[in-house]
Amino acid sequence: MQSSKHQSSSSSSTSGPSAKTPNKQPNANHVAVDDEELLLTTLSINVRCSDGTYITLRALLDQGSQISLISENAVQRLGLQRRRYNASVSGIGSGASQSKGLVSIDCQSIYGDYNFTTEALVLSRVASNLPSVQFKNNHGLISSICN
Repeated sequence: MQSSKHQSSSSSSTSGPSAKTPNKQPNANHVAVDDEELLLTTLSINVRCSDGTYITLRALLDQGSQISLISENAVQRLGLQRRRYNASVSGIGSGASQSKGLVSIDCQSIYGDYNFTTEALVLSRVASNLPSVQFKNNHGLISSICN
């Protein structure tokens, strides 16, 4: 549920590393573009609360992301139970963030019958208020999408 940066995570488990398993380092990718506008896909989805009702939340789609994320605020609004999961997530904000657990979320389209369940790492904050600058709407394509 992240600017043009792609997320990666490294998690710790209670068992030690296997002799046959290579030690993988987390990857972090960063793209910076000066004086250009970058559009990211956002949508509204219905997410099931712990009492079975649904609330509509805003989601940010990043096709290059390796994980799903949810904010602490959203988890509290939904009343979800989290499982312990220790992971460091990079690619969000200016540095690495420590996860606050893992939750299972049931999502549903606001337009049709499509639904899915996924697991998401809980972070204090997923994104800042967007956009952070005034957006110039001087492109014909954007006007046709927005109208």
